Amino acid sequence: GLFVQLLSQTDEARIGFRTAAAFSTEPRNTLLCWDSGGASFQITREAPDGSLEAYLGALGSGLATCACVESIQGKVFSTTPSPNPVSLEQARALVIYLSGQLPQPPSWLSHSRPIAIGGENSMFALACDVLRVQRGQEQAVHSFTAADVVACIEHVAGSTEADLQSQYCSRENSDPSSLVVPKLCLLSAVMERCAIAQVKHQPAVGSCAGILVSEQLYTPTAPP
Repeated sequence: GLFVQLLSQTDEARIGFRTAAAFSTEPRNTLLCWDSGGASFQITREAPDGSLEAYLGALGSGLATCACVESIQGKVFSTTPSPNPVSLEQARALVIYLSGQLPQPPSWLSHSRPIAIGGENSMFALACDVLRVQRGQEQAVHSFTAADVVACIEHVAGSTEADLQSQYCSRENSDPSSLVVPKLCLLSAVMERCAIAQVKHQPAVGSCAGILVSEQLYTPTAPP
């Protein structure tokens, strides 16, 4: 039968780090991995003694969207699932709100340059996409600073559902446009709270690569 195992956030951080290590040429002792989903995020590094250290946050794109609707706009999320259009004032207020929900970051995150893993729907890919449009360039963007993310927020703030849908959510498997502004606000909040210098996006299908190289989670069956 099919064996299913539910991973803890700490395990998820470990697998995420393995995924970043599988794709990156960065030495493991200087590599930082940032993985973010709908309800949580993890930023992980290898400590000098070889153990893994992680900064864990109980915030993701879904929770950020709910916070935008309920805590910033004063509406009920169950009846108002989309915050669009989100004004620039509301977006800035959301960044401040989300930053206040984050735990105290460790000193090793200050001025860091993590590798952010995620697919086309990740907030990291979204920031790269918005930056490309905002700059009016055809070539892809692969990295960004905190100031770049602020520019992204300023670019999409006030946009209608239809505008965001056509510009950033037109793929068959795209996340809904309701998540566009909250994703960028969460990204901005974490980067500013942790004083992260720059983020490089590494396209990845979740943490599949990390699972494949994990002896604990994946053991290929020998051929008969």
